[in-house]
Amino acid sequence: MLTNRAIRKQLAKRVAVADSHFDLTKILFTEQLKFVNDPAPNKIAVCSRRSGKSVSCAVDLINTAIRTPGVVCLYITLSRSNAKRIIWREIKRLNREHNLGGVENLSELSMTFNNASIIYLSGAKDANEIEKFRGLAIKLCYIDEAQSFKSHIKELVED
Repeated sequence: MLTNRAIRKQLAKRVAVADSHFDLTKILFTEQLKFVNDPAPNKIAVCSRRSGKSVSCAVDLINTAIRTPGVVCLYITLSRSNAKRIIWREIKRLNREHNLGGVENLSELSMTFNNASIIYLSGAKDANEIEKFRGLAIKLCYIDEAQSFKSHIKELVED
């Protein structure tokens, strides 16, 4: 039976392997890298279509999840189907191509990593749907197409 120390040591090795496979400078172009690395707690990307926003979000969500054990990262758009269509494929591709060891859960639309961090993709079309995020220790959250949300999204952001 493994001790807590042995388990932590194994997890640290797995995280180190994931870290070595996921080099942001080889994935993102300069403007994307500046956005992802900006230390501001709240950021807004106002870009044209096809500018790489979804790739930047996916990379930042994964980077945060693999480098910070036990955290929740969240991507929210108007509907679950939009989240699946916009970013799910990109997260799966990055996980596969960089051998990160994330485990997909299609029913939750989530990916869990060896260090117990989780990325959730979700929709929040109304005030009732934001209730499902309460109580989560969210380390990073992206709200995509924020201009399309009604006023209920303000409560989520402020909470």
